[in-house]
Amino acid sequence: MAIHRWDAEHAAAADGGTPPGPLDGDVAAAGTEEFMIEFLPGLPAKDDTGEFGGTLHLHATDGQTEWWIDLGARGPAASGHVKADTAIRGTRSDLLLWLTNRSSPGSMEVFGRWELLDSWKQLRR
Repeated sequence: MAIHRWDAEHAAAADGGTPPGPLDGDVAAAGTEEFMIEFLPGLPAKDDTGEFGGTLHLHATDGQTEWWIDLGARGPAASGHVKADTAIRGTRSDLLLWLTNRSSPGSMEVFGRWELLDSWKQLRR
């Protein structure tokens, strides 16, 4: 529901309204967990996704929350602090909005292989 609220506020901002605020951190963390379990495993089933590989480490700066995604396995592989090919640090809201292609990584810190972010965008289109 929070993502749909954000989408509606984003659409209203395009018509001169106030830009959407961040998602509640706890809600965003729950949304990220849901995304990992419900949506991520089905992404490679799309015919035009191509072959991807590499690992992403998502680190929330506003909580003790971390996620690790293996693009080759098409799903979460671990939780906690694990070295990955690319690490992204941001708020729980920023991370979820990025995961769902609603924002760019510009507001977050990125370490490692930037090309994995392009792969993610291709996977999520």
